Amino acid sequence: MSAERHTPSALPLHWSLYWLLWTSGVIAAGTLLGVLLFPLVGKLIGARFTVGELAITGAKTLGFYFALWAPGLAIVLTVKRAYEQRRRKVAK
Repeated sequence: MSAERHTPSALPLHWSLYWLLWTSGVIAAGTLLGVLLFPLVGKLIGARFTVGELAITGAKTLGFYFALWAPGLAIVLTVKRAYEQRRRKVAK
C-alpha cells in the first residue's frame, strides 16, 4: 500500500467535486460563448435587437444547450480519470 491513503468516505466526495467542477466549467463556457457569439452574429446579420438583448439570449440559449451535455461529459471525464489513476496505481 502506498503512504498516500484515502479514507473510504473521502473518495466519493473527491469524485463528486471533480464531476461538479467539470459540469460547472462546461456550462460556464457555453454561457460565455453565447454572450460573445450572439451579439457578434446578430450584428453581422442585421438583427434589430440591442447588444444586451442578444447577449442575454445567447447566454440563455447556449447555457441551456451546454447544460444538457455537461453532466454526461463530466461523467465520462471523471470515470476516465479514475480509471487512469487506478491503472497507474496497479502498475507500480
